[in-house]
Formats: sequence, structure tokens, C-alpha cells
Amino acid sequence: LGDLAKIQDYQAAAKSHVLVQTRLDADDSIFKDMMKNVQQQTARTLGAQAEEHRYNPLSFNIKQYRVFCTEHHVEWGYFNPWDPKSDKGHLFGVSQPEFCVTAGLTYAYQVGTTSADMPTRAHNKMSQLIKQCDNVKYKHNCIERIDAGDYKWIMIRSRTPTSTAMQGVIPTQKVKKSMEWQNLQETTWATVIEQNLQETT
Repeated sequence: LGDLAKIQDYQAAAKSHVLVQTRLDADDSIFKDMMKNVQQQTARTLGAQAEEHRYNPLSFNIKQYRVFCTEHHVEWGYFNPWDPKSDKGHLFGVSQPEFCVTAGLTYAYQVGTTSADMPTRAHNKMSQLIKQCDNVKYKHNCIERIDAGDYKWIMIRSRTPTSTAMQGVIPTQKVKKSMEWQNLQETTWATVIEQNLQETT
């Protein structure tokens, strides 16, 4: 049932601290240094301003938040359309610049700011309603597109029978016809997945 006292302490602390919340399902995975990068960026922006205001929510003229998300992710499916005997399943890269993928979607809130102060929390609407941080002077109330440096596929989403509406569980023709990802399977597993991403369990 969880620890009620811990939840209450968490809620109390959130009223006087910069708060970072990350969405990550039990069957997803993230780049190993992602949270460190998010926390460092949040500290340099919202955290620095919180210190200037002595963590007083009443001293801010506007509510402040930052959204961290990626437009690139790898989907893992338990069936490999190129090698039916494989026990690893398959990997396939997806780019969706029009919205934020839910895996690893992170919200950073300034002291005194809550989710109710955002124009939306819907991952498929954020890119239309919230500006990119690259185009915002003060680096708040914006979306920061994150990656893993030289490797852009920072998240893994699992496609299994428990996925929403079983979307993507059966490999699509786009996946089956991708010679690029057919040839990238072993390299991606060996040099990217096992070294740079971590499971959530």
C-alpha cells in the first residue's frame, strides 16, 4: 500500500523546494546519465533562481517550470521479425518531433509551482502549447529536448501485450522492411543498450 508518512513528507517538501518528477513505466528504460543531466540543468536554471528568491514562492512574479523530453526513442518488441528464433526480440528506432514520448518525460517545478500551472501535461500536445527552451531567454516555461550526447536514442519503450491497445506489439510493415534496423540489432544491443541504458526494475 506504500508509506503514507513518506508521501506526506514528500508533499510538504515540494512546497519549499524545486521539484523534479519523471514518468517511467516498469518496463521502460532510460540512458544511465539522463537523470543526472536533468538535475544539473534544473539546478542551473530553476534552482539558481530559487536561491535568489530564498525559496519563497510569494516572491516570484510568474509560475516557472521546465519540461524535459526526447523526440527519439527505441522500441523493443518481444518478437523479432527478421530472426524468429531470437530470444532477444527486436529493436526499432522511432523519431517523433511533434510530441514528447512518455518514457522518461520529466517535469521540473519552481517553488510554488504545480502541474496545474502548466498549459498542458498531455505529451501529445506539449510541443504545440509550450515553446522550446532554445527559443526562450530565461530558460523556464519551456521544453528541453534531451539526448545522450553522441547517441540520440535515449529511451527504450517496451511493446508487449500490456501496451496501450497493444499498439506496436505485432511488428508493422515499416519495421519489417527496415534494413537499417535489421542490420543494427547486434551492434545496438552490444554497444548501446548493455552499456548505456538501465532497467527500472
